Amino acid sequence: KDPNFIFKLYMALGNYPQAAKTAIIISRQEQELGNYRVAHSILFDTHHELSMQRLRVSQELAHNLMLLHSYVLVKPLSKLGDHLSAARMLI
Repeated sequence: KDPNFIFKLYMALGNYPQAAKTAIIISRQEQELGNYRVAHSILFDTHHELSMQRLRVSQELAHNLMLLHSYVLVKPLSKLGDHLSAARMLI
């Protein structure tokens, strides 16, 4: 079964807890492929939807999103030559 299809199905049905678990699985797969922005986007959208529905966001999802967010910000900071800020984002 395709996790992306299952994720969309859970979101459409309003089964947000299962959608969040599936989003974490998809995010890990995307990270393994080196698609950090895609992984970040999936977790961010899921986090946003859970917040809009006033549902609890799992600690695992929030932690993974925080790590990916920091990593996604490092690349542009490094390209701009702001290596100190980039290093701080990795701590």
